Amino acid sequence: MDREVGSIIVGIFLCFVFYRLLMKVRSRTSQSAPRKGSYPCPPGSCNPS
Repeated sequence: MDREVGSIIVGIFLCFVFYRLLMKVRSRTSQSAPRKGSYPCPPGSCNPS
């Protein structure tokens, strides 16, 4: 039982770490190529056009 709970906690922790890594990569790619709704600054101030 304790072993199952431990493996579940480890699985949740790994999912959390992977999710944080994914969000970091997504924020980095959205900064280089801003997509609608993914960048914090208002439209028109980020892109040079």
